[in-house]
This record gives sequence, structure tokens and C-alpha cells, in this order.
Amino acid sequence: MKKNIFNLLKYIIIFLVLLSPLLNGCINEKEISLTINSNPQDADIYVKPLYGNDKWVFYGKSPLSLKLKKGDYETRIEKDNYLIERKKIKIYKKDEVFNFKLNKVPILWKKPLSSNSLIVVDNLSICFTGGASRSDMSNKEAIHTVDLSVGKTIWSISIDDIYKFLKRDFLLSHINYTGDKINLYYFSIEKYLATEILFLTLENGKIVGNLTTYPIFFGELGKEPQDKIEKTFIKFYSPSLGYNWIKETKGYFKFISYFNKKLYFLGEDNNKKTKIVIINSDTGNIDKEILFEDIQDADIVDSKLCSGYEDKIYFTSYQW
Repeated sequence: MKKNIFNLLKYIIIFLVLLSPLLNGCINEKEISLTINSNPQDADIYVKPLYGNDKWVFYGKSPLSLKLKKGDYETRIEKDNYLIERKKIKIYKKDEVFNFKLNKVPILWKKPLSSNSLIVVDNLSICFTGGASRSDMSNKEAIHTVDLSVGKTIWSISIDDIYKFLKRDFLLSHINYTGDKINLYYFSIEKYLATEILFLTLENGKIVGNLTTYPIFFGELGKEPQDKIEKTFIKFYSPSLGYNWIKETKGYFKFISYFNKKLYFLGEDNNKKTKIVIINSDTGNIDKEILFEDIQDADIVDSKLCSGYEDKIYFTSYQW
């Protein structure tokens, strides 16, 4: 009996000895050290296994040394104002180094900064100080409005008024008007690519909306060609409603006008067809799309939304 127990224990020990390398390989799979660099540095680094449904994991900022198990991975490198870079990597050798070159996002459409510009709307003289930022013009007026018939100031808005609303640094660019609103264009200091607009009423200069748009490139989605625009990001904030909505439209679209709770955009879809998109400013839902099959490369000349039953939009293009 004792001999049988002894033999059984002996076989169990032999079995465990033979099995231990396999167990160690499964439980403690060897990790390999690697380094990820980027130019420019200080970019966010995300990694996930190439196969499976694992989520992206943020590991830190470049340059970065880390350890991963052997295998195939996908990396994503992000930095503000640069196209997202994605690459598949194989990790089988120790101390491998992976280098990434990030490309600047091109600014596709940006009007030059204006200085002390003046527009006249419905007998109101609106003086605008362009190129101003809070750092060099704290408390000074960004817009000053005078009733020309009586020579009296109706309303004004200061740099600090805008800062209190936005709660971030900015650089004023230019103004125009459409419908019953003044459109005040500005750039966020940290995100220069986006087109950003504050909407003010002609009557008293009250801020009634804030619009942000910018193109999203194929490269940001890990697609080719890198410099082609996949879609346009649109975000609108309504102070009266107290919330914002976000919308993405296929293709590249520019803002035209904001009138009667509708935002008007002109651009091209991914088939290079000219399209006008009308979005409800309260909900972010698309109210209407107008497609022009025979028009390409449309651009905004002017926009005038008439006070009646008809909306008119003017743009240049060529037919093919």
C-alpha cells in the first residue's frame, strides 16, 4: 500500500516537473522591452494587440520605453495640430526602437487677420479690433457699435466678456454678418486649425451661439490617402439651452450663415459633389440637404438670408 502511494507521488512530481515550463510560459510570458520615439516629441502613445477586440491603452508620451509581450500590435501616435499616425509593429526581438514622423495638419481655409475693421449694418456702425487676444488687450473693446442716426453707442463687447464666455485663450480674426446676427470669428490658441465663431445679436450684442468646425483627415482614421478629408466635425453650443451637440458630415463643409435656428453649410461630399447642408441649431439634426450634381469646387461669395419666405445663398463654382 505504502509502495503504491510512493509510486503515485513520484509520478505526480515527475508530471509537474514536465508541465512546469508550459505553465510558466502561459502564466509568465516573457515581456520584451522596446522604445517608441516621435518627431516632434511629447506625443501621446496608444497601443493595442493587432488581433482581437482589445481597446486602445495609453502608455505615456514620447519618447517612451515600455515592455510588451511578444506579438503583433497596432500603435497610434497623437499630438495636437498634427495628423494621427498609426502603424502595425511586430515585437519579437529585444530592445527594438520604433520611430514615428508626425505631419502638421494643413490649414485649408483661413481669412487673414483684420485690424480695426468697420462694417455698417442697418444704420449701425460696427467697429471691430482684429488680431486681438486677451493677453495683450485685457478689458479693451473687441466690438463697438454706434447708431449713426443719433451718434450714440448702442452696445459693445470687450475681450474679457468673450473670455468669460469661452473660458480659454483665443485670437480674434474677423467679423461679418448674415441674417440678423454678427459672426465673430476667432481661433483658440491651443487648436489653431478649427474655424470657431461666436454669434451675437445685432440688437444688443448678446452671445446666442458658439460654432466649432474642423476637417477630419483620412490619416486620423488610419486610412489612405493621408491628406484627403473624410468628414467635417461640427459642434454647436447654445447658451439659452445650456448644452451643445456634435455632428459629423461626410466631406468638407464651410459655414455660411446662422438664421432662424438653422445653420447653413456649403461644401463637397466624398464624391466631390457640391452640397448645401442645413442643420437645426437646437437639435443638431439635418433639416435639408441640397445636392448639385453638375457643380464642383464651390466657394462662398456672400450669403444673404432674406426676411421672408426665400433663402438666398451666393457662391462661385465651375460646371463640368
